[in-house]
Amino acid sequence: MQANLFASRPAAWFENLGFDGSGGMWIAEIGPNQIVRFNSAGASGARVAAPYPGGIARGSDGLIYADYGDEPVSGGLQLGQAGVVLFDPQATAPTASNFVSGLQMANGAAFDSAGNLYVSDTANGLITRIRPDGSIDTGWSNAASLPSANGLAVSGRYLYATVTDDSDSSIYRIPLADPAARTRVAQLGVGGGAAPKILDDLAVGADGRLYVTSGTGELLRVNPSTGAACLLYSGPPLTSARFAFHFAPFDPRTDLFVTSELGEVIHLHLISSRVG
Repeated sequence: MQANLFASRPAAWFENLGFDGSGGMWIAEIGPNQIVRFNSAGASGARVAAPYPGGIARGSDGLIYADYGDEPVSGGLQLGQAGVVLFDPQATAPTASNFVSGLQMANGAAFDSAGNLYVSDTANGLITRIRPDGSIDTGWSNAASLPSANGLAVSGRYLYATVTDDSDSSIYRIPLADPAARTRVAQLGVGGGAAPKILDDLAVGADGRLYVTSGTGELLRVNPSTGAACLLYSGPPLTSARFAFHFAPFDPRTDLFVTSELGEVIHLHLISSRVG
């Protein structure tokens, strides 16, 4: 595996990233409180203001959806003042408009094939399903209660979720058709005196493996069938991971980008997709 620094802005905390499908990478920057576009050469461009932006996901409508929070109070985000904004990444001067409000701590974000958006409401202990019209599917969301859920990724009929405040550093698989029937597929903080890894975001690779970032600075590749994991990269506290999507010349099967709390985007070129 090869790793190199793709972009950096030391004054910012890079919380999440997403691709717009038209050659742009968008980074949620906490500190400047904006979502910034980068091209494949690592140069920054358009900026969209958003308070304490979090998870980023591209909808089937081509719009970018991003979680947001509110100003910190008592060392954390102000509860009940979070939600999701959306904007057109192709606009000359994109601006965000509100899509959903009233969440407590919007965090991870992922779409399913039907256009439903899943947002981890971390402080509220829920994974919220938002329909394409912006209404909340309360029945599904209540059934998907998962304390401290953070990163989300959809793969086929399942939603994968990491749990941050968990001594076992767990990852769960949640059937989209029956969220109450979730199963734990991995415990990354168990065995050999392992410490909690403070799991953050994750992505599903073309190999079907989960690529998971952690506050302890580890990027882990996890086999969801067996729970086996291997360390791919170690560095600063890592916050999100995404495979390249229409981001030439990068390959969506092997080129992975991760963000860090130090305002960095790290590019990793994966040579092998094998895992134990």
